[in-house]
Amino acid sequence: MKCKICGDASKSLSKEQVLGKHFTNLYECQSCNFIFMDPIYWLDEAYQRPITALDLGYVERNLRSADFVEQLLAPLPPSLLFVDYGGGTGMFVRMMRDRGFRFHIVEPYTETTFANNCEANVDRFGRYGALTAIEVFEHLPNPIASFKEMLTFSSAILFTTELYPNSRPAFGTWWYSGLEHGQHVSFHSEKSLEALGRQFGLKYKRLSSNWHLIAPADHALMNSPTKWGVSKWRRRVTKLSHKVKFLFSKPKRRPSLLQEDYRLMRQAFRSGTPEHTHLDHIWEKG
Repeated sequence: MKCKICGDASKSLSKEQVLGKHFTNLYECQSCNFIFMDPIYWLDEAYQRPITALDLGYVERNLRSADFVEQLLAPLPPSLLFVDYGGGTGMFVRMMRDRGFRFHIVEPYTETTFANNCEANVDRFGRYGALTAIEVFEHLPNPIASFKEMLTFSSAILFTTELYPNSRPAFGTWWYSGLEHGQHVSFHSEKSLEALGRQFGLKYKRLSSNWHLIAPADHALMNSPTKWGVSKWRRRVTKLSHKVKFLFSKPKRRPSLLQEDYRLMRQAFRSGTPEHTHLDHIWEKG
């Protein structure tokens, strides 16, 4: 079996039972340590509910993600547009717009309740300053094809996924395996993410335990501070220095887009065109 990331040989790790009834093989690449399931034939059943009932951390994850991404993107020019790939209900997109960042969404499968009228469109708006993909990579049965699609929107991919622990627990006992809901089918290592970026001439950087960046070496986000690979002592010193800075110079937040978005949508409803109004239509290229 060839690795879905680097194409090298993979070895069989185990047989697993998904959704309590579907059996599949688990493979690990001998070169990049990418772990994947094959065959995958239960996804229609697994996605009968796009957001699984086991995803109890959905709201908390979006809150934490918005805090983290706001810090990373704050130094970038206010004129940049951003896109969230696989954005689900659009909660994260709405949170980022409320914080002053012009985020659009790519979500072909779920009703984007919180991000209607924010659809991503490269033809209309050009390429985006960065793409976020929060808890997406582990869902991808064809990771290379999906990554290529992401790159059509932006060259900087900022994403979360949990890496298989170095302690190598039995796969079924790992909380992230997703065997109960069947939506997780791909599991990365640092080496597999490096290999993924390298195929497209991009660099990989681990930003925290579950935040990652694949982007051109000269992209501004590559200079972002990392919480990974830093000693506990240094983290404590950094945390203390941030607290001191906050006391004497409270960081200035970008103005929220909430009122601007509300005014535009209210006008669209009055004109009878809410379905055809994009919240950032004035930012269309040309």
